[in-house]
Amino acid sequence: MAEGAAAIVLEAWPPKNSSTSSSQSPIAEVLGFGRSADAFSLVSPEPSGDGAFRCMKAALDDAGIESIEELGHINCHATSTHVGDVIELSAVARLLSSYGKRSANASPIQINSVKGHLGHSLGAAGAIEAVYSALAAQNGVCVANRNLEKPISPDEVIKVLENTGDKEMARKMTENLFENITFEADHEWAKRSKRRLVLTNSFGFGGTNGCLLLSNWVE
Repeated sequence: MAEGAAAIVLEAWPPKNSSTSSSQSPIAEVLGFGRSADAFSLVSPEPSGDGAFRCMKAALDDAGIESIEELGHINCHATSTHVGDVIELSAVARLLSSYGKRSANASPIQINSVKGHLGHSLGAAGAIEAVYSALAAQNGVCVANRNLEKPISPDEVIKVLENTGDKEMARKMTENLFENITFEADHEWAKRSKRRLVLTNSFGFGGTNGCLLLSNWVE
């Protein structure tokens, strides 16, 4: 657990009223937003991860993303609860599969959760992680997962996905997932990509889900 706070200023750009606007260029741009509601349990995530999947997909659809190769980083809600983390990663597997195969030379999508660094600040977590995601996009730096001693295995993801469809499809989605993600920090992101997209997930008590798709600001 943690205590913290964050504040974000949302502004149309270029400013509609220069007299009340900051002279600073934007840190990042909000490309898309998604939300969903599980209505499954006050404290437990919906077992199939369908709400998480729909929320992430809605954010990408809202931004008009046609290829998953445009996405460079997912900041997961992941709170280090074994059940919740596996379900969220399974939802990511469904998300990637919904876009089909990525090209062989595409860089892996960086997967992390900054709660390993900051703890879980509950109501403030979404705003704090939106700030992190904006700065990650701006600077082209994705922090590594701290204290990740035992990453989720493919078998654990398959077990969740089998509850939503046939076993063969679950296996294929899981293979596609682990071929296209990394849990390691990528220090070459800024050099490799001029436009850097970050998807940040916030899943609250009672099954309320929100996702923001951000990118670095490009004039």
